[in-house]
Amino acid sequence: MSIDHDDSREEGLWGELAWFIALGVVSLLGIAFELAGLESVAEVALLVATLILSSRFVVELVSESKFTVDLLMAFVGAVSLYYGFALEGLIVLALYSVAEVLEERVERLAERSISSAVKLLPKKALVVRDREAVEVDVESIEPGDVVIVRVGEAVPADGLSLSGGLVDMSVVTGESIPVRVRPGTPLPSGSVVIEGPVRVRVSRRPSDSFVQRLVREAVESMERRPRVTRLLEKYTPHMTVAVLSLFAMAHLMVGPERALSIVLAGCPSAFIIGSSFEASYLIARAARRGALIRGGEALERGKSIKAVVLDKTGTLTRPKIILNGSQREREILRLAAAVAVNSRHPIARAIAMAYPDPGLAVEQVREVKGRGIEAVVQGRRVWIGQGSLPACEKSVKVQVEGLGAAEFCVQDEVDPASHSLIQYFRRRGFRVIMASGDRREAVETVARSLGVDEFYYEMKPQDKAGLVEKIRRESGPTAFVGDGVNDAVAMARSDFSIAVGDLSLTRAVADAVAPGGASQVLLIFSSTEGYWKGLLTAFATAALIKAVIASLGLIGLLPLPLVALLGDDGSTIAAVAAGAILSSKVLETR
Repeated sequence: MSIDHDDSREEGLWGELAWFIALGVVSLLGIAFELAGLESVAEVALLVATLILSSRFVVELVSESKFTVDLLMAFVGAVSLYYGFALEGLIVLALYSVAEVLEERVERLAERSISSAVKLLPKKALVVRDREAVEVDVESIEPGDVVIVRVGEAVPADGLSLSGGLVDMSVVTGESIPVRVRPGTPLPSGSVVIEGPVRVRVSRRPSDSFVQRLVREAVESMERRPRVTRLLEKYTPHMTVAVLSLFAMAHLMVGPERALSIVLAGCPSAFIIGSSFEASYLIARAARRGALIRGGEALERGKSIKAVVLDKTGTLTRPKIILNGSQREREILRLAAAVAVNSRHPIARAIAMAYPDPGLAVEQVREVKGRGIEAVVQGRRVWIGQGSLPACEKSVKVQVEGLGAAEFCVQDEVDPASHSLIQYFRRRGFRVIMASGDRREAVETVARSLGVDEFYYEMKPQDKAGLVEKIRRESGPTAFVGDGVNDAVAMARSDFSIAVGDLSLTRAVADAVAPGGASQVLLIFSSTEGYWKGLLTAFATAALIKAVIASLGLIGLLPLPLVALLGDDGSTIAAVAAGAILSSKVLETR
């Protein structure tokens, strides 16, 4: 399995690194010439290294309109050459080249940690064809194939369990506790069989399955740089002018060699790398637990939230079908379950789990949002839509050609993770509102059980959107969490939106997707909190180290190479580590 754009990304990365590899080679050769007594050759090497940095600065400025810190380092090389500090200048530029190579690789660490999830999927799979198990390449698996997943193996593509077993589904739920599956249980790719083997009927091609899509979406999300990072890059020219001005003053007071400490420690790359890495780290960490956050900007918006509006069904609750005793109705439900497997709607998933019969052949599936889903099962046309049983809070109607119609009650069960989610919102001081299209009795029961005092019922999609705007005016930035089926308008009107459901929803309006439900919603909000705490810690750490190192260099207690190593590279590494440690603690204590 490969991520489609990995090769192009790697080519771009190595194109960037070529400048710094050339800089490092020239600088190291110059150091060798200096130590060998060939001072004039070393000075030529320093001149070439300075020209490399100057050329890169000009290329980035002209082609990308990007003002880089290469100008500062080129200035260091020029000043060192002018004042006869060839060895010191070459060492500083060599350390800078190493630091830039390391920093480029650091920015890819989080991406690689996600991409490694795809590598856990098998290259080969046992597929039942002509009643025999045949080992084939995973890429050749098609929807409808039956795959035998042995103990210790991962499910290669999304599908439906045809047999029972014990499965680790932490790739979706984020929970490490294994799940007991039975026939009809949806199994995402990446789920690991602990007790089996488990037979799985594939519903999606491997390239379109959960883990593969999650990796693609998460890697693309990392490319959306946080607003903080973009602001730092925007003001890099101003920082450069400030640093050079301080250098000029220090030059008059303590001389050129010590004054260079200001330039070396004043490079802003630690702040830029720290903010970019912090966002990538948290996006990667969420993705490793099955949730998707759509870039650094989403993390930034999530921190400013003052109120949250929550849909009920599929977000805080899980629907459950109440079975009837009639044999005809059971047969209707059995056929309906085969159709419902093809829908992402929470009630459809409940039907699929209620009475699964994976051996049924399903054709001509067609789903119309808000109206239902229909298909042909074993030659009979089956339609599933909204019911109207007066004795039920919610019902579903199934029409089967040749068997007639039947209606079934749908009962909402509160997701156990919803209690922890509401408690977390309370601790952060959020105003919590529940909004649902269900009747008052159903909504009030769930609200009371979760301790939510403000709730709205019998709401249409446009009503939810209006409610979001009203809450925004009253309380400030507002988040909306819904199942994504009928909540697109409300999500678009909110400041931060989370879709509980399929990953494809993030392509539309959602800032994040929580396929695993309330537990992953909590993970996403915790990530927004951890981002800002980690970011502030990273910035404070970098600023403190830079100030101390620059001061020591100015008074002559540290030579220039150590100032460069500790003031720039050391502050970057310390900032990244400090930010990651603190944000990790926030996630662990949620």
